[in-house]
Amino acid sequence: MSWTVHAQAPLQVVGQDPEALCIEIDPRSQIIRLGLQPLGATSQEADCGAVLQRHLEGSSADWGPIIEWLMSEEAEPHLSAIEEGYRAEQGWSGDWQAEWSPTAWGAATALHRAVTALLSSRASP
Repeated sequence: MSWTVHAQAPLQVVGQDPEALCIEIDPRSQIIRLGLQPLGATSQEADCGAVLQRHLEGSSADWGPIIEWLMSEEAEPHLSAIEEGYRAEQGWSGDWQAEWSPTAWGAATALHRAVTALLSSRASP
């Protein structure tokens, strides 16, 4: 199975609701989600480590260049390392038990840093 990226339409953080741009890496379904999430909010899956969910710097995003990079050969080694070093099982209660190898966690962190850098470079005049 290959990775896919799901992204909200190009967006901007507005209004009084404390929201932030977010990346969520879900190795179970090999999906990377890009969008808005309330500050401080996490899902049960992120809390148990089944997905990596991190906020991104910035107040607006054109996801096009980021999606292009995530699907590029440059990102492929990171995605492969996540696939190889991640294991998850759903228990009878519905809760996930997940384990990231240090290499897989490092690869996911590298993806987060790369996306953050791309957002920063796009925000510069």
